[in-house]
Amino acid sequence: MLIAIPTTGESPDSTLDPRFGRAQMFAIVDSETGKITEVLSNPNTGAGGGVGISTSQMLANRGVKAVIAGAVGPNAFSVLQAAGIAVYSSAGISSVREAIDSFKAGKLQAIEGPGAAGRYK
Repeated sequence: MLIAIPTTGESPDSTLDPRFGRAQMFAIVDSETGKITEVLSNPNTGAGGGVGISTSQMLANRGVKAVIAGAVGPNAFSVLQAAGIAVYSSAGISSVREAIDSFKAGKLQAIEGPGAAGRYK
């Protein structure tokens, strides 16, 4: 299964990007191996509105089945949910490696709903 993790860099030791829709890039990770298979630059970082929706669609088109993020806005959450993509909280996690290890250990909490409208981009 592919997992998307918003990040500020391309290595497993890169810090997580606290944003979802406007994250600089996403590490795409194979959940079985724990390895980064691809790093996607996010073309939506400078866009006006609808970035959460566009980013969610981009990840769905890549075959992602889970996202580990700080919070996801309501429109993005709806798109992810419709695409069958689970969302997990990255609260207390600082690096891509830590997010991968926490996911593999079953320590992440599923996010059941979106963050506040207009607060997360």
